[in-house]
Amino acid sequence: MPHEPAPDRRRFLESVSTFGCAVALRGVVPGDVGAHVTARRTSTGKGVRGRRPAQKMVIATEYTVEQEVSVPVVQTAYKDYIEEISQGEIEVELHSGGELGVGGVLVEKLLSGEVHAIQVSLANMAAFVPAIDLINIPYWCGDNQRFANLITSQAWADEIAPQLAARDLKVLFYYTEDPRTIATRRGVGGPVRTPEDARGLRIRVPGSRVLAEFCRLVGAEPVPIPWGRTLEALREGEADALDPAGTTLYTAGFLDVLGSISLISSVPDANVYVCSLRWFESLTPEARTALEEASDKAMVASFTALPGCRAYSDDKLQAQGVEIYQPTEDEIAAWVEAAGEHRPEWDSFKTELAGSLDAFARLKLAASTEGKYIF
Repeated sequence: MPHEPAPDRRRFLESVSTFGCAVALRGVVPGDVGAHVTARRTSTGKGVRGRRPAQKMVIATEYTVEQEVSVPVVQTAYKDYIEEISQGEIEVELHSGGELGVGGVLVEKLLSGEVHAIQVSLANMAAFVPAIDLINIPYWCGDNQRFANLITSQAWADEIAPQLAARDLKVLFYYTEDPRTIATRRGVGGPVRTPEDARGLRIRVPGSRVLAEFCRLVGAEPVPIPWGRTLEALREGEADALDPAGTTLYTAGFLDVLGSISLISSVPDANVYVCSLRWFESLTPEARTALEEASDKAMVASFTALPGCRAYSDDKLQAQGVEIYQPTEDEIAAWVEAAGEHRPEWDSFKTELAGSLDAFARLKLAASTEGKYIF
């Protein structure tokens, strides 16, 4: 698989046992991670923070609890982390499986105050906070390690957090469901090996101008379709292909409509847990600290759960006859040449979304600079 970490990345400074996998943290003394959580769980009486009336936190997600085996949404673990670390000061009410909507509908409910926090793709969030669409410029932060470097960097915090705050949004944590693909429906042909194979394909895109431009650069036709209608649109021939990661495609029920999945690894199929900034600031200082600690722990859990989710999803897809194609190095080079971030067509997007070409260059450097987490 192209998104497995290379051997030279497997330098574990510390192992955190989560979901049977490991993640390395830089500059952490063994035993530090999670020690404060254990202490709070076992403390007697009022504990470190004492007892306060519980603050309800309504979280809405797109995935069911049962689907956590195939996509690293870690929603039940996140609920537990929040309640345990806050010692019950925050009580989570989880609405999973799209019960309250999916995609842009969830963002609208968050902005209207109907929920406190949501899990949603960055591609759908981009319609509300355009700067986030930077991650969809191809071939600069598509692989999982570069994405982790980027979203935990100071450069990302400096450039993106203020734009989220302007919309009353605060990111709790980012995660990825693997790099995006080009997946064709049955009867269309495939797999899509090179940009030439993509010419003329009608590819479903979310609310991302950048992903639409990527389609145009490789000669495909972008077809904007809300996520909630995508499966139906594929079945009815409204679109020929779509681009989510394999984990997403299996989990969302595309098993019986797909013919092939090409692992072009162009951009991250990234997601975010985000809450209302005003709601966050209404919490006590202790509750805010607890929520941030729980969010960091959940992000690590998600990244370390991802290899197992990928293996499970791939097995199910292939058993159903879906071909999973790994492009050769030369074929990937053709994708990069056709639509990579170096192309001048992206300069206007970089300037608009990042503020300047220099700002984008700082973000690109952050993506390639080893950060706190080694996955």
